This record gives sequence, C-alpha cells and structure tokens, in this order.
Amino acid sequence: MTHKLAGCVLTLLLLSAGIASADVFSFSYTSLSGPLITASGTIMATPTTDGVFTITDVTGLRNGAAITFIPGNTADIDADDILWYPANPTYLDETTLSGFAFSTTDGIFNPWSGNGTFGSTAGLYYEYQGNSGIYPGPQINLNVSAVPDGGVTLMLLGGAFVGLATLRRRFRM
Repeated sequence: MTHKLAGCVLTLLLLSAGIASADVFSFSYTSLSGPLITASGTIMATPTTDGVFTITDVTGLRNGAAITFIPGNTADIDADDILWYPANPTYLDETTLSGFAFSTTDGIFNPWSGNGTFGSTAGLYYEYQGNSGIYPGPQINLNVSAVPDGGVTLMLLGGAFVGLATLRRRFRM
C-alpha cells in the first residue's frame, strides 16, 4: 500500500514540475492624491527575459468594480503591458508606453510609471483615466508581489510525504 501511494505521489510531483507556463503576481494600489482609488487583483504574465514579463491578463477590483484587462493600446492609452519583477527600478516600464490598461464600469484606466512626460515625475506611479485629458492622473502607490507556484508547493509537500513514508517503513521493520 505504501509503495503504491509513494508511486502516485512521485508521479504527481513529476507532472506538476512542468505545469506552470505563466507567472502570477498580485498587485494593489491606492491613490496618494486626488479622489480615493483602491485597486487590487492578479496579474498573469509570461516571462520574456530575466526579470521582464509580458502581461497577458489582469483581474481584480477597482473601487469595488470588476477589472477587465485590455491588452495593448486603447482609446488614448499607450500601454506596453510590461512588468518588471523584481522592480528595476520600478515595476512598470518608464517609457512613453507604460503600464497596462483595464476597464471597469467606471471607465478605462492605466496604472503607469512616471517618466518626466505629461507632468509626471520619474519613478512615481500614476493612474490615468482614458479620455479624461487629465495628465498624469492621481499619484498611486503600486505594490506587486509574486504568487508562489502551486507546482513547487506540491513538490515540497509530496517530497515530505515520501520522506515520512520511508521513515515509517524503516521503523516498522
């Protein structure tokens, strides 16, 4: 029985090692000026080079309204959908095309990293509302963190289980 169970766990470990094809990040931000803004959710991204990811999906809530990701440029928002993790020096690219865009029932929004254009300050984050004409938008404090890969967690738990099963078998002899 123990051998069959250990074999099943080992098989699951091997299968889970190659499951992740994208990286998952959690994000949150609040406004530091202007109207109260709170947003949080999940960013799905694909690694392109070391520490650089292409954002493929964003979900979450902004002021209680569901977020729908808008890839690439939309309306008057120039988003490059690039995430740097860890921050280098910021999470979002500091070029003219910066950040990512999403929509809610309140409009289209673009968290972006200031670069000295549109009245922004390099290294600070802002949220621009599409078609508002108000640049750079309210300053925000953006936080991004990597979500641990479930495959790695499963491998660690499975490895611990196999080790415990082996020890149990030794002490029963």
